Amino acid sequence: MKSYFLKPQFYKSYIRPILFSLPPEFSQKIADMVLEKKIFQKLISDNLLVNNPKLTTKFVGIELNNPVGLAAGYDKNCKHITATEKLGFSYLVCGTIINNPRYGNPKPRISRLPKDNALINSLGFPSEGLNQIIHNLNKSKNHNNPIILSISGLNINEILNCYKKLETYANAFEINISSPNTKGLKLFQDHKILKELFIKLNEIRTKPIIIKIPPYTNSKKDVYKSVNYHDKNQIMKIVQTCLEQSIDGITVSNTTPITSNKLQSKSGGLSGKPIFENMIEMIRDIKYEVGQKIDISACGGISTGKDVLEAIKAGAKATQIYTSLIYEGPGIVKIINEEILSLLKENEDLMSLQSK
Repeated sequence: MKSYFLKPQFYKSYIRPILFSLPPEFSQKIADMVLEKKIFQKLISDNLLVNNPKLTTKFVGIELNNPVGLAAGYDKNCKHITATEKLGFSYLVCGTIINNPRYGNPKPRISRLPKDNALINSLGFPSEGLNQIIHNLNKSKNHNNPIILSISGLNINEILNCYKKLETYANAFEINISSPNTKGLKLFQDHKILKELFIKLNEIRTKPIIIKIPPYTNSKKDVYKSVNYHDKNQIMKIVQTCLEQSIDGITVSNTTPITSNKLQSKSGGLSGKPIFENMIEMIRDIKYEVGQKIDISACGGISTGKDVLEAIKAGAKATQIYTSLIYEGPGIVKIINEEILSLLKENEDLMSLQSK
């Protein structure tokens, strides 16, 4: 009976209609409250964990028991670490964390696209700020899975300060230079300024550094007419800078800039299924450039085991999901991992696919 309540069919038939009848951020608060309830944690117990050596992988030197992580943006203030890891994720990307408390952009700032299993967000880094997040992290020390902290800032010193104060709490850091919803971040999309940041980080860092890049496209056919991709040459200069400065990982990629009249700001970042194919193309391009020198994490529209295997075969070592958790519910990670196992051949595992 327990397992029935965790199946996507139950969530999509009974829970999601209620949540989707509410404003997105309010429904998120309700989901977070339920996630933290002991009765819910007792319900899921270890039911969502899939332990099989065929699923193990390694990303930026971190051993992972499966390839599915939680992307940045879900647990912005690092309040739900012990709860979210029970959903079966092998690692969590928490944040994005910035120095000072910030409300973010005006509401409405999230729009659902149910027919496409997609979201558009224009959150703009709402955050409790660095000091409060450190307090939250101190309350979540009894977690089992690796934690990657997503950090950002409007100048080099802000990012360095985040890194220094958070270093002891993280297994690795993901630097967000690519949110389409925050003015000032484009500064670091200039590869020369990004190089300055990397040089200063390399002087002090003891943990792996991952860079989250913005999307470009090789295709002339856009998913939506209102999508605004970045210039491929510009992104490849960022990739080359990562190579030159011995950066450990690249997350491919952030949300895709798009205009939307449903948002107060009239623009935001598209996530979910519509950006999957473009993300796979980017992974192939970037893998060709970096070879084995930089690890890649796939982020964008992943919702099935087949999607994960496609990303791994394209060149990724690990994956991240967020939007599919919203659409498919708390059982999604287990479903993905079980599907991966069903698709692997008898003598295959994820590590063997990565070497092909």
